[in-house]
Amino acid sequence: MDEQKRLTQANNFLQILPHCKKLGMKIITASDGKLTLELPYNPEISGMDPEGYVHGGILTTLMDTVCGFSITSSLPVPEFCPTLDLRIDHMRRANAKGSIFAWAECYKITRSVCFTRGYAYQDDPNDPIVHCVATFMRSGKTWGAGGFVKIGSKEAIL
Repeated sequence: MDEQKRLTQANNFLQILPHCKKLGMKIITASDGKLTLELPYNPEISGMDPEGYVHGGILTTLMDTVCGFSITSSLPVPEFCPTLDLRIDHMRRANAKGSIFAWAECYKITRSVCFTRGYAYQDDPNDPIVHCVATFMRSGKTWGAGGFVKIGSKEAIL
């Protein structure tokens, strides 16, 4: 699948997830197995921190999302793949005054598990905020009008 089709597919998937819309996440690039998201500046993501640093829960959500989306850009049809394990190394604090970019790749897919890794940064990808590895379970299901449906069924919306 070409990059434009991957980007369209990933954006369609993004529209289904209300927390991504609420946080204003945007897909920057999507290619086979790799994806970059942007979390735009928003003063609300600093939580109660008077210095304006991004709350760790926001970074966890961002990394879980970008890793999951990297799987979507690997498969021919978007598949519901719940998180099995997500390990994050916090390397430095993120300032809430600018956009945060997250990149991830799905580097291995088996019959039942997908393996991903990624990182988030602000100005320089060589100075990451966090690094993560995550695994996801394959379900064989996609999104349908009434919830999850079997891939290939006529009720599938993606």
